[in-house]
Amino acid sequence: MLKFKSVILQGCPYSEKADTLLNCLVEAGAIESYEPTYISTQQKQQYKQKNKMDTFPHIFYSRNQRFRKVGGCDDLISFIMKSFT
Repeated sequence: MLKFKSVILQGCPYSEKADTLLNCLVEAGAIESYEPTYISTQQKQQYKQKNKMDTFPHIFYSRNQRFRKVGGCDDLISFIMKSFT
């Protein structure tokens, strides 16, 4: 079953949308777990460099032990549509 991690930028509508979607998937039992990391704008640059991504949210998934990059909110929606249809 899928596990997700994310970096959620506070105040970012795309981050909030992805966070809500992933929480709903956990509640519905569609994914095993979801671990968000909530950051402020002061931490934004640090995470952009760490994850080599310019926009937020940063979303990652795992089917086993290793997490792989999904991308942002639109990438998450596409990933879910492909995984669950």
